[in-house]
Amino acid sequence: NMGIAFGIVMISLAAIVYSLRVPVLLSLDAAVPAYILGRGLAITGCIFYGCCYGHPVSWGIYSAVAETCVFPTVILDILASCGIVIYLIVLAGKQKYAGNGTVAAMGMVLFGLLRLLVDILRDNSKWLLLLTAEGIFGIAYLVAGCLLLRAIWIRGEINEAN
Repeated sequence: NMGIAFGIVMISLAAIVYSLRVPVLLSLDAAVPAYILGRGLAITGCIFYGCCYGHPVSWGIYSAVAETCVFPTVILDILASCGIVIYLIVLAGKQKYAGNGTVAAMGMVLFGLLRLLVDILRDNSKWLLLLTAEGIFGIAYLVAGCLLLRAIWIRGEINEAN
């Protein structure tokens, strides 16, 4: 599952670049949008296979797996993923590509929100608070992104005071 793998990939990348003495936040600022875009485009196959379908609706797209018309969660996921990447690129440009981790943090927040939303809209058998593991990981990405934003903000305040 590429939604869950996001966290594993980012932690692994951070460990590798840290051991190579490459700036971790700069690396994550580049990797997060690339991963979100790649994942967003890769799930296009889910539309044709019919997996990852949403709740049954009369106006949705047909899912061969569900054998009915369903809410187009995959299309929403693809469009939102591309929208997140566009926003992150604009954000990086506004920051003059500072590589301070803000792009990665915002990417984690937005990707976490997207994972949570899509998980709620899917017609899965939910096991905890109406969420699957992907929704729970979405919450974790949201929290991690907020904590990273807070750390960047605090670090910025400390640097301005000095």
